[in-house]
Amino acid sequence: MTDAGPVRLVNIVGAAEGADWFAPMCAGLAARGHDVRAIIDARPGAIGAQLAQAGIPVDRLDLSLSRPLAAARGPARGALDASRLARAAGRVTGVLRRVRPDVVLTHHFNATLLGRLAGAAAGVPLRLSMAPSPFTLEAPVTRALDRATWRANHVVIAGSERVRSLYEAIGVPRSRLEVVYYGAPAERFDPRGADRAATRARLGVPAYAPLIGHVAHFYAPIGGRFAPPAARGRGVKGHEVLLRALPAVLAERPDARLVCAGGARGAPAQRYRERIGQLAEALGVAHAVDLLDERDDVPQLLGALDVSVQPSLAENLGGTIESLLMAAPTVASRVGGMPEAVRHEETGLLVAPDRPDELAAAIARLLAAPDLAARLGRQGRELMLQRFTFERTVADLDGIIRARHAERRGTGRRAAALPEKSAFQP
Repeated sequence: MTDAGPVRLVNIVGAAEGADWFAPMCAGLAARGHDVRAIIDARPGAIGAQLAQAGIPVDRLDLSLSRPLAAARGPARGALDASRLARAAGRVTGVLRRVRPDVVLTHHFNATLLGRLAGAAAGVPLRLSMAPSPFTLEAPVTRALDRATWRANHVVIAGSERVRSLYEAIGVPRSRLEVVYYGAPAERFDPRGADRAATRARLGVPAYAPLIGHVAHFYAPIGGRFAPPAARGRGVKGHEVLLRALPAVLAERPDARLVCAGGARGAPAQRYRERIGQLAEALGVAHAVDLLDERDDVPQLLGALDVSVQPSLAENLGGTIESLLMAAPTVASRVGGMPEAVRHEETGLLVAPDRPDELAAAIARLLAAPDLAARLGRQGRELMLQRFTFERTVADLDGIIRARHAERRGTGRRAAALPEKSAFQP
């Protein structure tokens, strides 16, 4: 397949906050020669500043859909307001007609809906969407919307093999599917930089105490047909499941401690976090549980753990990549894309979702077998460095963009050569 060379690329995310990978992705693609511009939501948030620092031109538009289909840092929720969708799509179409990109690339479900409508209306030669999670494909309403609109994309880029299989199930041919993992920066998640003793001291955890950790945001439960059946009305990250597993772990290791670290953005999420604390009290394990706020020292925290746990009910990769890059012995539920990173008995241990008994047994097994835990952690890091780094994410995207653009040009849909001064620059 011929390489079409650099392209004009508009990268769209339906958020203003979170999505910490978005600005580095834009910068990484620009560093590979592409002329990159971003569209983000107009609400206040850090993404705009991150893009400015990276030198990426950005359009801030009202992309909200009244009752949003996708939270900025979480899974889909709410209901679709068709009139707001039409107005937001019109705004995006206006930008695309003005800057005339060769390629539009979207992320998150609301941005993908908008990008499909606007990209087709503006006649963008190559339209790509990235689907970072199976969540919306497992929820009935959003799956139906995806099925109705995917043909507006030339290629759908799945965030895991699990996501690809779900797209195939709704009729997307494999020839129009690619897989790119949303990797993590290997230079940040490096166990050689972890100070285990200092981190434990900051947490107030004795050196001898087994430390179990769950790094995940506290997302408010979602009801109705905008949630997958397995997570309907429940905490998607499995906090309750982990707490219900803890009594059995403490029966074997009474000195064990659990830290749950993650933000709770918005009042519903804060109320959910409070309920998790109440559940710990009701189960009689509150003395062994610390609910931490969102942290900027996640690599250090992961490096201090004896076992890292990702017990999600619905998920793509969750925090498994970061855990394994830090060589943290990892237990995860067998959902979404997590088995692609946590390979059972090879890079970690997998358990059935929503099974506190299995989860407790796996945690206890790693605590009782430090040699096994260390081996799984080492092998997990090796796999992550091979396939799941952010550098690999950008390289894979670059290859897909160039190859698919060349393919489209071969059908007669030729894009203009890049001008000496980019039309994307302010």
